[in-house]
Amino acid sequence: MRNSPDLSLPSLRGKMLSRRAALDAAFLSSASISAARLLMKTTIWREAGGILLYSAVRGELGTGLLLDAALAKGKRLFLPRCRPGETVMEIVGIRSLSELVPGHLGIAEPLPSRPALKPEDGGFPELAVVPGLAFDWRGNRLGHGKGYYDRFFSQSAVQSVFRVGFGYAFQVLEPPEFLPARPWDVPVQA
Repeated sequence: MRNSPDLSLPSLRGKMLSRRAALDAAFLSSASISAARLLMKTTIWREAGGILLYSAVRGELGTGLLLDAALAKGKRLFLPRCRPGETVMEIVGIRSLSELVPGHLGIAEPLPSRPALKPEDGGFPELAVVPGLAFDWRGNRLGHGKGYYDRFFSQSAVQSVFRVGFGYAFQVLEPPEFLPARPWDVPVQA
């Protein structure tokens, strides 16, 4: 699947969604725990005072262990919240998982009453753990095609946040295959 005119992003999205949907619960749990443990051993995780995580849905690599660990270590924990009727993602600090409710996309997100962090507020997390459907070794990321994360990370206030793509090994394209980088795409750094 080299970057070529025959690379169909909708086709790749469909393939990756199908592969994730076929994962059994035992593998999903085991892989999520293993990936979380690997991430928590990294310097960036240990030194980050603030972390942006996501609530896993539809076979995404789970973040439950990361959420629990961040809260237990007293890290500032942020989760995305999408504005209904817009393709805008904001991040919201939480102190407990009880502050999460189903959002309009069916994804657990912070309560509507919790204030979003604004660029002028400062205090953005040092680390963002980002889901995706596919990644390549250049840091390119394929999401669901709505651009939520790309728009969020293109803001000047959050460009210094270290972005880690979090997914299964089968979601990482092997060289020489790579995803096309479009001008609006914001790559992950690991």
